[in-house]
Amino acid sequence: MLKTLLTLMSLLALASGVKRRGPGASPLVAGRGRFHLHGTMNCTWVARESSPDSVRVSVKCEDPVARVQGGETDMECAYDGKPQICPAYRSKRKGFWRQMGRSFKKLGADMCKDENAVVSASMCKRAPRDAHFKLDIGSSVIGAQSGGMDLPPPAPFLPTPCPETRRRAEEYCSSSLANVCAFFLMMMQNDDC
Repeated sequence: MLKTLLTLMSLLALASGVKRRGPGASPLVAGRGRFHLHGTMNCTWVARESSPDSVRVSVKCEDPVARVQGGETDMECAYDGKPQICPAYRSKRKGFWRQMGRSFKKLGADMCKDENAVVSASMCKRAPRDAHFKLDIGSSVIGAQSGGMDLPPPAPFLPTPCPETRRRAEEYCSSSLANVCAFFLMMMQNDDC
């Protein structure tokens, strides 16, 4: 009897430790992960319950190399779906989210651009359409930055002497030193043509 009472008390203590979600509580995280695109773009995704029967997956990608060289620097979008419809989701959630991460990676750079993009776990491919995640195109944000252009270095500033100063330099100096003489004459006379 004492043993049963202790067991019931421990179960009660465990049950009271479970927090129920209230209306102001933040949504539960259903799954999360990260992957890489094109070798330099780092992406993360987080799945949260948006209502009792639907889940919203937010995807965010950043490319630090593109910030320097130009191109797409970051992408952000969201996918909505109802994975609870899929029986495999209810029984193997961890495997489901692992497959979802792979599916996002397969979409590649068009992840936040393709309006017809549908992401699904292979274990739920025969589930109803609502179980699959569809892109919410209104949530898509893509940032780009122009990179450093390969411009030639600026030419050094060399003042050009007036025609009169050039004529004087050729008159007083030899032809090989005419440019140097014109430069000194221009500096001494403060030539403003």
